[in-house]
Amino acid sequence: MTDHLSDPPPYEPPRPEEDFYEWENEEEGPRHNLLWTRIVALVAGLLLVFFLGRITAGGDEGGDEAELTALRQQKERLETQVSDLQTELDAAQSQPQSEPTETPPGDEGEDEGDDTAAPVDTYTVQAGQGFQQIAEDALGDIGLAECIAEFNGLTLESTITPGEELDIPAAEDC
Repeated sequence: MTDHLSDPPPYEPPRPEEDFYEWENEEEGPRHNLLWTRIVALVAGLLLVFFLGRITAGGDEGGDEAELTALRQQKERLETQVSDLQTELDAAQSQPQSEPTETPPGDEGEDEGDDTAAPVDTYTVQAGQGFQQIAEDALGDIGLAECIAEFNGLTLESTITPGEELDIPAAEDC
């Protein structure tokens, strides 16, 4: 009975020739198996995350088919429009270039110069008037105030004084 109650033998460290680590032992294979196990676990985790992302992202519903069909139809219409415009361009380029010289040069230059340079009317600013009031009085449309200002080299914020004369363009030019 006293045998199992006796003190254990003192600790003896292993001898130096027996001291080794698992990863230094080339005959054993657990180190390589552990590496491949970690790689497989990492790949499985990445696949799990990828598929969970695809499932929760939505967008695989049938609603996108209608939008896709509409976009395909729009693409076909635009392609048709592009081919029509290309045909028109080709036809315009194939016409002889002598057409502009058929009209008398003096008439063409005078008409273009008169339309762009000459104002339709001159307006004298009255006290208390701004560009909007002038546009309404001269052209009948308040929305053309900015056009009148730009035609005279001014902005809507520019100050105009009573007695100042402004050139009024044709309403069609605005």
